[in-house]
Amino acid sequence: MPRRQGHALLIALAAGTATLATAVAIGTTLITDERQTPLSGSQSHTAARNPAAPANSLGTWVATWTGAPVSAEPAAGQGYPGRTIRNVVHTSVGGDAARITLSNLFGSAPLVIDRAAVNTRPVTFQGRATVTVAAGRQVVSDPVVVPVAPDADLEVTLRTPYASGPVTQHPNTHQTSFLADDHGTWSTTRWRYLTAVDVRNAASPGAIVVIGDSLTAGSGSTTDANARWPDVLSDRLRHTYGIANQGIAGNRILRDSPLTLDGVKHLGGLSGTRRFERDVLSVSGAKTVIIALGINDVQQLPQEPD
Repeated sequence: MPRRQGHALLIALAAGTATLATAVAIGTTLITDERQTPLSGSQSHTAARNPAAPANSLGTWVATWTGAPVSAEPAAGQGYPGRTIRNVVHTSVGGDAARITLSNLFGSAPLVIDRAAVNTRPVTFQGRATVTVAAGRQVVSDPVVVPVAPDADLEVTLRTPYASGPVTQHPNTHQTSFLADDHGTWSTTRWRYLTAVDVRNAASPGAIVVIGDSLTAGSGSTTDANARWPDVLSDRLRHTYGIANQGIAGNRILRDSPLTLDGVKHLGGLSGTRRFERDVLSVSGAKTVIIALGINDVQQLPQEPD
């Protein structure tokens, strides 16, 4: 989708706030109380439920990118043992350090990551290079001192040494990422395991979280053009705010969304009400929420009369 069309879509969405979007101011105390309690020793190898769990460092943390976990990846029941997953994401706000959130939400077995990096800079978890994420959980890394530019592509590399069960994914990303092993490298348009990148930026006013459906996720936009309407919003705000795009194709407010991928029907995302705490209130630095949901409740079967 050309960027001028992205601007037009953004204007149209702004004009339709009465029916499509609601801006909600979130008090900082609401989202920081859970965030400030350090992980206990028993939690060091498993995931904190809150994606904004502490990174044991000073500074102001704000989400520069998010990708809501959608489902288990079809035909990847054993994961990608021995392969390197190179997730490419596009930043909104910049910073002088980063931390990542890894999710095993749709996994049925522990996920072992023995190598992680942000733009080739090694990442640790509670001081260790290897981390185990329990099935259904997620984990936040230690901070890594790496310059993160605003409005730029960022590569987060992960390696899984063992078969790990179903892969937690976000499909149809409109972004080219990669899978690699000793035999070659393959392109993909899925984000795997990675659900958030936070940056340390004391000057940023915070993050704007957008929870929406395919229009928010980027349906119709050109691959690698970063022309989703939240990307255009980031441009217009001069990349001073973090923009957390939590759009999922087919998402609804009241019901979980069935979705067919690769000929397999499976869950296409928890309903907006069920994922609101995880995908909105737990985002680092969240100050404002834009809700762009409701279309699929009205037009998809079963239709919601209320």
